[in-house]
Amino acid sequence: MKKIRWYGWAAMLGVTMLLVDVYAHAGLLEEPVVGVAISRQARLESPLMHTYLVAGRHALRWTPFMRASSRRLAAAAWGDAFASIREHPERALYVLDNESRGVVRGVLAPMYWGAPLFLLIALIGFALRPRAIHTLGAHPG
Repeated sequence: MKKIRWYGWAAMLGVTMLLVDVYAHAGLLEEPVVGVAISRQARLESPLMHTYLVAGRHALRWTPFMRASSRRLAAAAWGDAFASIREHPERALYVLDNESRGVVRGVLAPMYWGAPLFLLIALIGFALRPRAIHTLGAHPG
């Protein structure tokens, strides 16, 4: 059995974080007023969140059976802020970030930047991995 190198573990962790982020942000889009307000603001102010929202929209199109559970995850993470966002949709991203509390939000917060960070670390590790050196004219075996 072949040993998984550290950059392989970083890639697996990054992909897992990415999938959870996409899934959670897809649930935000399912909220009627909240999803529209966040989507509009994220397109202009937060490229990473906009990426998660667009990927989440496509993910729910491919897996419609996950719609209800992604909505529950989004409500558990950011549900505290939904009422304020409905009242002031022009401040959606600010309210979403500052008024959300709870354990689920605490788990998702590091994943927001963790996914691209771990994927970048894995890419750098893969590019700089040690390779076998072959000299000119040398034949193995």
